[in-house]
Amino acid sequence: MKLTILTPFFPPETGAPQSRLYEMSKRLKQYGHDVQILTALPNAPVGKIFPGYRWRLWHRETIDGISVVRTWMWAVKSKSSVLRLLSIVSWLFTALFIGFWFCRRPQLLLWNSPPLFSAPVANFLKRIWRVPLVMWVADVWPITYIRLGNDPNSMGVKLLAYLERKSYKQADLIALVTPGAQEDVEERFPNVTTTIWSNGVDTELFQPGHANPKQREAYGLTKDHFTVVFAGLHGMFQGMDVFTEAAKELQSEPNVRLLLVGDGVRKPELLETAKRENLTNLIFGDPIPKSEVPALIASCEVSAVPLCSRMPGTMPSKFYEALASGVPAVVAAECEAQRLIDKYEVGFTYEPGDGKSFAEAVRKLSRLSPEEFDAMRRRCRELSARFERDRLAKSAHETLVALEQNQPLPKISW
Repeated sequence: MKLTILTPFFPPETGAPQSRLYEMSKRLKQYGHDVQILTALPNAPVGKIFPGYRWRLWHRETIDGISVVRTWMWAVKSKSSVLRLLSIVSWLFTALFIGFWFCRRPQLLLWNSPPLFSAPVANFLKRIWRVPLVMWVADVWPITYIRLGNDPNSMGVKLLAYLERKSYKQADLIALVTPGAQEDVEERFPNVTTTIWSNGVDTELFQPGHANPKQREAYGLTKDHFTVVFAGLHGMFQGMDVFTEAAKELQSEPNVRLLLVGDGVRKPELLETAKRENLTNLIFGDPIPKSEVPALIASCEVSAVPLCSRMPGTMPSKFYEALASGVPAVVAAECEAQRLIDKYEVGFTYEPGDGKSFAEAVRKLSRLSPEEFDAMRRRCRELSARFERDRLAKSAHETLVALEQNQPLPKISW
């Protein structure tokens, strides 16, 4: 099947959407699909077009057999929602008026949400190409936008709500990443067709066997340090203030260290706070290649999975990576990961935005006996098998084939 995926996020950028879309595309290619990506010139999270792509309106390349068509985007690194919106809109214009001409007509179109602002382009391409449209929803907006602290009566939220209604109406299939998100969408839009395409993890890439003492030594950490790691985007959505607040609380625990590796709009503030408060137990690292992340996570005792607020229906992909690495997680309460933590005892939750709550979860883990901690690590690894990417890609492949052939969709369990 000829499949086109519309998204502003794709490698060589790093991040959860980029990884999810790349891994799914690669596996769909292995199932015989002719996969084409219509995306932006790479720029995240640094907010600048990457070297090798600058001063171009468009660029075509092939990544692991996947055809990638890229078009210009006004890249910004800012906390301003207005500037970030203008950045996305700039790409939508070039994707529509430039990228469209370099893409061959597919048999099926898939687009990734967020951003919901991609909806007009996705719906236009569906009509022009006259093909089924699949909307893969990683976060349900605008409810997520409201939980970030935005006014539910603002013009921005009303616009997002309008785009959500239009998107669900136009889509032939809405793929959600968790049961909670599926329940929410089906309750509010009872006439839509939904399925679950969970986020997942490569359990060969992320595994306990990749642990390496040199990963810790690079940050001045020894085997005696109980290390909590976060490797990823230091953005608004992650609620990064919790780390500086927790570091203050954990100063009484001489062996506990919090390690933050990556970059983003919040990092300068975190660095300033850590320096001002003399938080020597909070360690910062520059972004590292994607290939080094599995070894880093496996080399630490705990993985942090932060969110800025309670996010029912949301499942952070870092939780799956922690499971596969055999590393217990400290996760923001009331996201979808809490269902698994409560049932399988693979970590603890904390109240989003509450550094004391985060610190207490870390203390609980650090005070487990060696036998209890090893048992938790084993449960993590065993649970990760349910979310292996190959298994999830097989379900997506079967769903796409059924949709294109107008057959009943397969039942998918989480």
